Order: sequence, then structure tokens, then C-alpha cells
Amino acid sequence: MSEQIFLIDNEFFNKGEKDENTLYITLMLNRPQQIGLFEKIITFTDFLVCADGGANRLYDLESIKDQYLPRAIVGDLDSIKPHVKKYYEEKGVEISQNNSLDDTDLEKSINFLFAKKFFNELLQKSNLRLLIIGAFGGRLDQTISNLSNLVKINKLFKEKNPFSQSIIQMMDQYSLATCLLPGEYYYKRALKLEQTKGLGVLPLGNFNKGKIESKGLRWNLDGLEFEFGSFISTSNEFDESYEGIPYFKTDSTIFIMTCINENV
Repeated sequence: MSEQIFLIDNEFFNKGEKDENTLYITLMLNRPQQIGLFEKIITFTDFLVCADGGANRLYDLESIKDQYLPRAIVGDLDSIKPHVKKYYEEKGVEISQNNSLDDTDLEKSINFLFAKKFFNELLQKSNLRLLIIGAFGGRLDQTISNLSNLVKINKLFKEKNPFSQSIIQMMDQYSLATCLLPGEYYYKRALKLEQTKGLGVLPLGNFNKGKIESKGLRWNLDGLEFEFGSFISTSNEFDESYEGIPYFKTDSTIFIMTCINENV
């Protein structure tokens, strides 16, 4: 496999085991969580952060809230309920209030991580896997803001360590989004998590025209020009007869959107 081709490897979810060279971080936003899916995700998590009202969602998972405490709750704290804040304070969870009007609670949480010395040291030494959950649904402007931040966060990680194999993704109980900056990628799907159908390849990260190539899809994209407001690829599928790893090459920023299996 070429060193120039970046591997998006989601198979850890299938294997039920972590890569010992990867730090797994989960960032929880203020959207309802499906407890079965959350329990599977949290078993891989080394560091859990709640963005403001995300703490309410964790607290609402009554059967497991004592088992999985966040390392920090970050934001302007206008959404977290008083009794939830008190509960986690008494548990010794770090509460970091940031009243900036220029950043969302998601951005404040990312800034919180980058302000930690250990985080920057790990970013230089090992791979990071950041999964932002509860990113979709609800208000459309917030969903679009989250997708915009996914591009921004990917660029930030790349600036901090151009050689890092870190992966940043967003999901809810229905969809998983992966941002691909310009380059070449293999995408190793998690069969237990991601459906074959309902694949989207979307130029939402760059509103200028860009060319995309792919292998391993039912309808491959052979150097087609993508542009928001023109041609995009939705309702595509992974080709289950393809013997290799699905491949993407793009000269602009795109999103790979997959559907989550209902029986996860």
C-alpha cells in the first residue's frame, strides 16, 4: 500500500479491540443518544468530553451514567441543567466555562483539547481518533455548522502534524461523516456499523468544482467534476463484489457519508 495513500480504517469497530498506537477521543454534543450504539463507542474511548448540553445527554443514559464519566464538560454552560452540572462537579469532573461568542461549544471543546499539553504531545507521537457524536439532526444551521467545523478540525490536525494518521469523524445514530481533504484515500468500512447502501460522496467542504475518482463503488466516480448546486453523488453503494479496499482520489475537500446499521 502506497505511503501516500491515507487509510481510513473503521474496522476497529468490527474487531472489538483498539489499536494500541491510537488514542481514542469521543466528543459528545447536545443531541439524543442511542444507548446501544453509545455503549459500543464508549468502550473504545480513552478520553470523553461533553460539549455543554452534551452532559445532559450523557446523564440521561441512566443505566450507564455512573460507569462512564467525562474527563471534562466544556462550553458557555447555558445548556447544561443545574442538577447535571452539580452531579458531575461532585464526581470531580473538570468544568471549563468559555463565554466566547465567536465559537460554538464544539469549537470551544476542540480549543480545550489543544490547550492541554498532553494532547499536543500525543498528537506528535501517536495517532488520534476523534469521534464527534450527536452531530446531526435538530436545527439545520447547527448541522451545517458542525460539518463546517469538521473541515476546520481536519485542517487544524493536519497543520499540527502533517504526518499524523489521525482520523476525525462525526456521527449520529443514522449517519457517519468522514471529511477527506485533497489527496488519495482507502476507506475500510466497518461492516457491523456501516451499511452497504446509502453512501454519499459530497463536495460540501469546498463549493468550487473538484474532480473525484473512486474504486469499489457500485457507481464509480471516474474523474467526474463535483460542485455543490450541480452534480453530487447520493444513494450510491459499496460494491460487495470488489476484492480491494474502496479508494477515493479528490482534488477538493469532500465528505464520505455512510448509513449506520439499524441493528448496531
